[in-house]
Amino acid sequence: MATTVGQHSVASFTSPINNDPLNADVVRGNDNTLRSAYVDHDADTGIHLQSSTLASRPAAGTAGRKWMTTDTGSIKVWYDNGSTWEEISYVAPTTSTLTVTGDTRLATTSGNVGVGTASPAASAKMHTVVADGTYSVAASGTTKGIRLEHNATDARVVGVDNTLVGSYQPLGLDGSKLNVYTGNTQRWEVQASGHIVPAATNTYDLGTAGTTVRNGYFANVSGNGSGLTALNASNLASGTIPDARFPATLPAAVTASSLTSVGSLTALTVAGTTTLQQALEKVTVSATAATGTINYDALTQAVLYYTTNATANWTVNFRGNAGTALSSVMANGQALTVVFLVTTGATPYYASAHQVDGSSITPKWLNNAAVAAGNANSIEAYTYTIIKTAAGFTLLAARSQFA
Repeated sequence: MATTVGQHSVASFTSPINNDPLNADVVRGNDNTLRSAYVDHDADTGIHLQSSTLASRPAAGTAGRKWMTTDTGSIKVWYDNGSTWEEISYVAPTTSTLTVTGDTRLATTSGNVGVGTASPAASAKMHTVVADGTYSVAASGTTKGIRLEHNATDARVVGVDNTLVGSYQPLGLDGSKLNVYTGNTQRWEVQASGHIVPAATNTYDLGTAGTTVRNGYFANVSGNGSGLTALNASNLASGTIPDARFPATLPAAVTASSLTSVGSLTALTVAGTTTLQQALEKVTVSATAATGTINYDALTQAVLYYTTNATANWTVNFRGNAGTALSSVMANGQALTVVFLVTTGATPYYASAHQVDGSSITPKWLNNAAVAAGNANSIEAYTYTIIKTAAGFTLLAARSQFA
């Protein structure tokens, strides 16, 4: 209830906390005398609220009321929210334990706030030690903790031992880099460019002999390859091995039975005497009649066989293939032997002219017997040996009749 004296009422008294009016039956003036109201000069130095007890606090139910108690060893102000009393302030001058219900704000005159430390050195400092997943203030044994640190260029999440020494640093933000530590030693760093590199060259591995990385996908792999001890060549599905990686001399383990050409072996140079049991030559069989200029592609076959009767005399032009000159295939001091089989009918046509890479050449015929006519109803076998020298090409020719 409120008692009015002059123009002042107890109900209009305000608390220094939140500037809310306090409901009280008795207050003390600045002279510490009990009164049910206050006089003007009380406002000069503030007022003193009469202490009350928690037991004498009325039941909650009138929203907006305040109540102060001092019988619990501390000073508390309660707020009636219409259904329950809520504690809104707490002053405990003789104890270090603080329990607050609801939203809380801490402020100090020094500007620093500490939790778990009596001398905070920063605006906000929390000191706690973690032991087995629970918070503890233990400072012995193997207790570990976490500390957040930073300076002008570095910020770190630091694992600490029981003496609060940074012995277990897991992460560090160093400017634009992320450093990874174990045992207080930096192991890896993630650079600003996104590269992941070891802290020192050639020091750390991805995986171990017992715990391997399942798959790795790389555009390029660099290194000396010394660690590729279990490389299976059959797993190399594609790619090219530079010629320089092959030895100049084949090792003794490469025998005649193990040397196999798969696909096109375009060039094979064998130094010294070579023994062949037999050689299989490629023959191109074509149902074509010999006439006009016939391009003999030496890179395509060793024997060219036309099975249709010739219809006119013809010219043979020797070349590598449509895009390769024979002069680029052969070096000086090399010889190439090829055979052209031509079928003739009742009219015995024959090879009347010869060329190498489109330039005319006069062959030297076997027994100095130049061919000037053909043999009817036969297979004419023209055998040519082409020799390249510094002076140009020499063409040796012979013809045999098969009928």
